[in-house]
Amino acid sequence: MALVESFSGIRGVFGKDLTGNIARRYAYVYHQYLTEKLQKTPQIVVGTDTRESATMLKEAIFDSLFDIIDVGVMTTPGIEFAVRELKADGGIIVTASHNEPEFNGLKFLGDDGGILQESQAIIDRYHAIENLSEEDFLNTLLYKDTEPGRVKHIMNVDIKSRYFDFLLKIIGSKAIGLIRSAGLSVVLDPVGGTAIIARDILKNLNVKVKCLNCKEGDFTREIDPSGDAIEYLTNEVGNYNFAAAFDLDGDRMAIATKEGTISGNQILALLVEDVISQKKGTIVINDATSQVVNAVAAEHKVDIKEVEVGEANVVKTMYDLNSPIGGEGSSAGAIYPPSRCRDGILSLLFILKILAENQKTLQQLVAALPIYHNIKKALPFDPSKNDEIKEKLKKHYRQHKMQETGGSTGGLKVVIDKHTYVWFRASKTEGNLFRIIVDSDDKEKAHRLMTQAVEFFQSL
Repeated sequence: MALVESFSGIRGVFGKDLTGNIARRYAYVYHQYLTEKLQKTPQIVVGTDTRESATMLKEAIFDSLFDIIDVGVMTTPGIEFAVRELKADGGIIVTASHNEPEFNGLKFLGDDGGILQESQAIIDRYHAIENLSEEDFLNTLLYKDTEPGRVKHIMNVDIKSRYFDFLLKIIGSKAIGLIRSAGLSVVLDPVGGTAIIARDILKNLNVKVKCLNCKEGDFTREIDPSGDAIEYLTNEVGNYNFAAAFDLDGDRMAIATKEGTISGNQILALLVEDVISQKKGTIVINDATSQVVNAVAAEHKVDIKEVEVGEANVVKTMYDLNSPIGGEGSSAGAIYPPSRCRDGILSLLFILKILAENQKTLQQLVAALPIYHNIKKALPFDPSKNDEIKEKLKKHYRQHKMQETGGSTGGLKVVIDKHTYVWFRASKTEGNLFRIIVDSDDKEKAHRLMTQAVEFFQSL
């Protein structure tokens, strides 16, 4: 697998696709971009997840920066908050999010804490210098920019308490009181990642916590908290209300009860329903999100805006439309302004709020949602054939209405009927995979359409 480069940043296998040299050069062009834009030395927040490779990559990044705020190990939402809270000019997050431990990556942030909208400019600048020898890069670029007497300034900041205050302010004092008096309990599984900090805020809210996989850097299950990876939690719930599992950087959150796992789409639907019952506004989701969210919005007479997959796309449109909530159903973590990313811990707190307010079990709340069956497949493919595959898919499904987002590299959504779609897209975080999703209110139809879609795709 080659280094994956997208609007979300870069990602690859450490030591193979992503090295200290690559990280150093990416940090250099990012720093140069901000310097030229701001006409000053930018102050940049840097934080990491808990991968073993994070320390080396952070040290390489520091080589190319001059005014650094090091927030250490912290969730992606926490690092983005730090950029805003500390009024920094940008940020770099060292993380590969839900990818396995051998991967790592870099996310570049703007001064609002969100993913830098001009990320493509950073990628282009990197490619302009990627073939320079290490000696030429250091002597003609990096060291040349080091003015005589210029001192590197590194400030270490513990942002956790201020980040917790931020989360509690969004939840609101009334909800905090309800949670504290509701006698709730959670099995927490941060998979040795940054969401270990959730244990502290839960205890502050008087929530009983059973912590599994809470040794930092000890990865005892698959990192992506979905599917089979968290099935074991159904046997761990016992008398607790539910179990919450995270990925390494804490933006994704999944839930299991003793009856089974709850899909990210269903979690997002519950969170959306909670918000729009209090505050109206257009809800922004990606076009691969289950229609259960659309159905909830329709019940509350609220509009839905669908955008291309990618958190940055959701966030930008949310702020354009002044949306009260948005998200991507695949990851469950909802986006609540003024955040600029999905936040697994914040989503967990809102689930607790919903339970405290309704006096119902999570399974009862999910059972009340409209029923949709969302099936996913990820198939290996040759990325160089993406455009050819997309054209053949459009021809194959030409009798149906289609919508495309993001051009040739974006999603192709085939609308089968009012309550059914088939969705296709090459992964932008795992470069050799092609994703297919079928969503329908008819379970049999969903499985039949998936079988047909896979068979056609494999015949190409």
